[in-house]
Amino acid sequence: VIEINKDRYLIFIADSVGHSIRSALINAFLEPIFRRALRESDRPSLFMDSINRELYEIINPGLFICAICLFFSPNSGEFTIINAGLPSPLILNFEPELQSKAILHHQPPLGVLEDFSYKAFHSKLNKKDFLFLYTDGLFTLNDSENLENLQIELLSLKAKDSESLHKNLIEWAQNDPSKPER
Repeated sequence: VIEINKDRYLIFIADSVGHSIRSALINAFLEPIFRRALRESDRPSLFMDSINRELYEIINPGLFICAICLFFSPNSGEFTIINAGLPSPLILNFEPELQSKAILHHQPPLGVLEDFSYKAFHSKLNKKDFLFLYTDGLFTLNDSENLENLQIELLSLKAKDSESLHKNLIEWAQNDPSKPER
């Protein structure tokens, strides 16, 4: 999370493909690329385009980075988001009970297409809403294989607010039946 100004923040979540040394090196290259892109532009589309171009030049075909770039203004609730290959973010609301709505705005991962121009999605959160960002690692918990199953799992946690959802998600992850016993 980076503070752009007193009412504008950048949240950037990235996940490189694979679990190899090569993937770790891609992640190591990402931070300076990210910082350079932010110096060039704080406009979401230009920011992501810059990262994409540089990654395309340095990584091998078949490797890529999935990422979400979110510019958020907490005072107004307005946000701009670009999803480059990660699962759909969810807008969650707890009034009167937990409800979920997916932001279905997908674009290719970073580093795949040389001259792709990323398009931003603009929206606004209501006072009781919050944005749930995650990587595909969440789908491995309790055999959630797609967005619909994940939303059903989240709703089944019976959270009353974001704090109880956070606590219930941690318990859900710790009780993952696919994990070996400790």
